Amino acid sequence: MPFPSVAYNEVSYQPDKCWRGPTWLPVAYLMLLLLDKAAYNAEAMKARLILYRAIIRDGNIRELFNSQTGEGLGAHEQGWTAAICLKLNLEIPSETLACYNDVP
Repeated sequence: MPFPSVAYNEVSYQPDKCWRGPTWLPVAYLMLLLLDKAAYNAEAMKARLILYRAIIRDGNIRELFNSQTGEGLGAHEQGWTAAICLKLNLEIPSETLACYNDVP
């Protein structure tokens, strides 16, 4: 999972402990915008696909995601995650999305 809330090599990193390592979708989406602005388009698209896939695979529109496994964590049915999922769906080309959704 891209964009953990703490660097992987940070001593306090824990991939599933609130602010010490998981991926939070609102922050991750801001990072995508920064990658786009810096013209890291391929990297941004790869991250979009990974994030989108984690949301869809989880199916519960979770609050945050384990930054190692992509497992959904925290509260479910989060509005910001739903909004970001819809936005990612619009930003990923449909032919790419169709191919990517076939991968387990």
